[in-house]
Amino acid sequence: MGFSREICYVVALTLCCSSALAPAIAAEGAQGTSAPPSIKYERYSATYDVNVDGTYAERYEWAMRVLDEQGVTSAKSTSIAYAERLHDIQIIEAYSVSPDGRRIDASPNNYRVLQAGPGKGRAGAWCPDHKAMTVLFPDVVSGSLVVFSYRRVQKQALFPDQFSLALPLSRSEVYDDVQIRLSVPESMALHVFSRDVDGGQVKAPQGRREWLWSFRNAKRADSEDSHLPWPDAGPLVLATTFDDYQMLGAAYEVRSRPKVAVTERVQALADELTEGAHTPRAQVKAFYDWVSKNIRFVGSCWGSVVPRDVDRILTSGMGDCKDHAALMQALMDAKRIPNALALIRIGPSVTLPALPVAAAVNHVLNYIPSLDLFVDSSAANVPFGALPPSASNKPVVLAGPLLYGLRETPSIDGPQDWVRTTYKEDPTRRETIGNAGL
Repeated sequence: MGFSREICYVVALTLCCSSALAPAIAAEGAQGTSAPPSIKYERYSATYDVNVDGTYAERYEWAMRVLDEQGVTSAKSTSIAYAERLHDIQIIEAYSVSPDGRRIDASPNNYRVLQAGPGKGRAGAWCPDHKAMTVLFPDVVSGSLVVFSYRRVQKQALFPDQFSLALPLSRSEVYDDVQIRLSVPESMALHVFSRDVDGGQVKAPQGRREWLWSFRNAKRADSEDSHLPWPDAGPLVLATTFDDYQMLGAAYEVRSRPKVAVTERVQALADELTEGAHTPRAQVKAFYDWVSKNIRFVGSCWGSVVPRDVDRILTSGMGDCKDHAALMQALMDAKRIPNALALIRIGPSVTLPALPVAAAVNHVLNYIPSLDLFVDSSAANVPFGALPPSASNKPVVLAGPLLYGLRETPSIDGPQDWVRTTYKEDPTRRETIGNAGL
C-alpha cells in the first residue's frame, strides 16, 4: 500500500500493539513486486507546522491516478483516524476527475464516521472518542484521477513540549512528485535525519526553521531493500526533540506512572495471588499467569501512550499492551519487586531508527532486573519466562524511575524454548505447555 492510503504518517507513537502503531507510510516489511502498478500518485505533499509546546498542524494533499480495474477498488475510499480529545479534522477537498475531464465531488453527506465499540460492564466505551472518518469517492473508474486533501490539528502533544516525526516512503508504489515540508519554532532543539530523499533545511520566515524534502519513484521496486521494514532501510525522514532513547523512555515513564497506582483493589489482588509464593520469581509468575488469562488483550485507542487506570482495567477485564504492562507493574509494586517498563518494536525490524523517534516503538513489556527477565502478559499463549518470536532478540528502551537506557531481549533457544497448544472440545479453551525456564 502507498502511504496516502494508510493514514499517511508515524508522527506520533501509539502503543499498542502487535498491529503496530498508527499505520506507517511504508508498510512494515512491504513486499516489492515487478507487476505493473494499479495506481500511481501524480503528486503528494505533506506539511507539518509545529508549535513550541509540541502540538502541531498537518496538511496532506494527493492526486492519485487509477491505472486499471484492480486500482478502482483501493481508490474508491480513504480513511482518517483521529481522537476527538486530541485532534481537529478538516476535509479541504475530496473529488474525482473522470477520464473525460468531469469533476465529481465527494459529498460530505457520504462521509462515514465509525466509533469504537462499547466496553465491558461499568468500564464504559473502550475508546469513546476514537474514530475513523471514511471518504467515499463517486464514479471512480480506470483512468480516473482521485484528489484529496485534509488538515489535522494535534491539540495535545503526545509528550508535553516534545515532538517526534518518522516519515518512511515506499518504493513499492509509483510517485511522480512527493514534497514534504517541516516547520518548527527557531527555539526548538530538533534533531533531523534523512535517507534516500533529496533536500534539507531551507530559508524560513523569521522565528522559524524549515526543511523541504522531495522524492520520486518512477518504477515499483523489486529488490531486497524494498522488502525491509522502514527502521532498517528505504527512503526516510526523521525529526525529534528527544536527545536519546533514554530521554524517550523517561518521557514515557512520566506519562504512565500516574496510572500505575497500588490501589486497595490491586493490593488485595497481589496479596491473594502470592499466597504461598515466597520468592520474587514465583510471585511474578503468579501475576503473569493471572493477568494473561484474565485480562483479554484488545487493540489500542489510536494516538495514545497512556495506559488506563489499573482499577478500570480490572473492571473491564480487557486491555492493550500498555494496560497489561501497567497492571503487571502495579502488582509487582504492591509486593515491592523492582521493575521497569520496556518499550520495543514488534515486527520484522531488527534495529532502532537512527534517531530516537517515538514511532521507533509500538509495544510495552515488563522487565524485572533482579531476575534479568522480560515478560509480556499480552501474549497469552506464551509461557512465563519466554517471549514471542516477534519480541525476541530485539533492542528495548527501558522506562523506570531508577532504570533507563537500552537493552536487548534474549534470543529464542530452539532446544529450550518451545510451546505446545492443545485444543479441548471447546475450541475457545486452550491449554498451553512449555518449559521456557519454568
